[in-house]
Amino acid sequence: MKLEKYVEPMVYVVKSRPSGEGSVLAYIPIWSERFEQAITSTREIISKVWLFMIIGIGIGAFIHGFIPEQALTDLMGQGAWWSVPMAVLSGISLYSNATGVIPIVSALLAKGAALGTALAFMMSVVALSLLSCAVC
Repeated sequence: MKLEKYVEPMVYVVKSRPSGEGSVLAYIPIWSERFEQAITSTREIISKVWLFMIIGIGIGAFIHGFIPEQALTDLMGQGAWWSVPMAVLSGISLYSNATGVIPIVSALLAKGAALGTALAFMMSVVALSLLSCAVC
């Protein structure tokens, strides 16, 4: 299919390290290199996600502590036909990742929101966010 032009150049770079029997084409990192790479990758992921987690926990705590259960059950319960469209529209206006929206969804479910409504909200936050489309 001639898709080579879409492959990043770094894929074609092969690192070699001398071993006891000569040079090995397949690069096998030693344990200290693996730990260093794991720590670097963990720091990189946490640096990208921590703010979303704090915001998500804050919103989830607000929902859990200050919004009455009956209000959410009436708005996002199983009997309300408008609950899924409302959840999708409210989720589109947010900008988060899947990790940051989990505490919010957990609080919604704890307060009586329907599972399908909470999932629609979560998917709209992650996939349909207007701000993420603006960044693209």
